[in-house]
Amino acid sequence: MYVEYWGYENEPEYAARKKVKQELYQKYELNLIELNDEHIKNLDDYLPKMLLKFGIIVSRFKSAIALCIGVHLRLLNKYL
Repeated sequence: MYVEYWGYENEPEYAARKKVKQELYQKYELNLIELNDEHIKNLDDYLPKMLLKFGIIVSRFKSAIALCIGVHLRLLNKYL
């Protein structure tokens, strides 16, 4: 499970990098949750619904954040 926050979508270089990353996620069939500014404003509403699409049930928002942080840290440790 990967979570990407696309925060600089109005910048051409960032948009190009975003597209490349999205293509890689798709090519390797990786599960991706994509967040934008609107999602961040209401993360406690959006993130649990997005996780549910992948069969992850979160009863509380803090649990969702802990889950995402945990997944991210495991991936960092795996690839660094």
